[in-house]
Amino acid sequence: MCAASWTRKSGEQPKHLLTLDGNSRLEQKIQPPVFNGGYSGYITKGEMMKYRVPGLLESYQQQGFTVYHHPFPDGSVPDIASCWKILEELRICLENEKRILIQCYGGLGRSCLIAACLLLQLSDTILPEDAIGHLRELRGAAAIQTVKQYNYLYDFRDNVATYLATKEDAAARSVSR
Repeated sequence: MCAASWTRKSGEQPKHLLTLDGNSRLEQKIQPPVFNGGYSGYITKGEMMKYRVPGLLESYQQQGFTVYHHPFPDGSVPDIASCWKILEELRICLENEKRILIQCYGGLGRSCLIAACLLLQLSDTILPEDAIGHLRELRGAAAIQTVKQYNYLYDFRDNVATYLATKEDAAARSVSR
């Protein structure tokens, strides 16, 4: 067996090691990076099958991601309870200084919607149009794709307040029984 390897000037192990075995086949052995963070995905199982990535979630788990999967249809919005759960997971990752990968199919509708909601949740001073503008600067003019998503952002804080009040009322009633 003939092996070719190299070291970087810093002395780190290379991420890729090319070897040539006795049959003259070139094999690439990749040491996958360890990712200390979360994956928050909104792509549906049907989309995973359609786009031929049925093992997507398992693949992210194998790469070290903590996987949060909350699918909802393309062009749509999640109900406020689901959105709140997603945002709490993302907030916890951020508080623990973990990186987050937010993904839908195209990276413009559902992903940008959740990212904008996260911005609105984390800062009381940011306005929905500022969150949308910031995401459009980063992702392009197509970020936030539907009227439904746009309206969701403008109603987000009111809907969250109603949701949390209802949740607190339900908790108070169950304690008093």
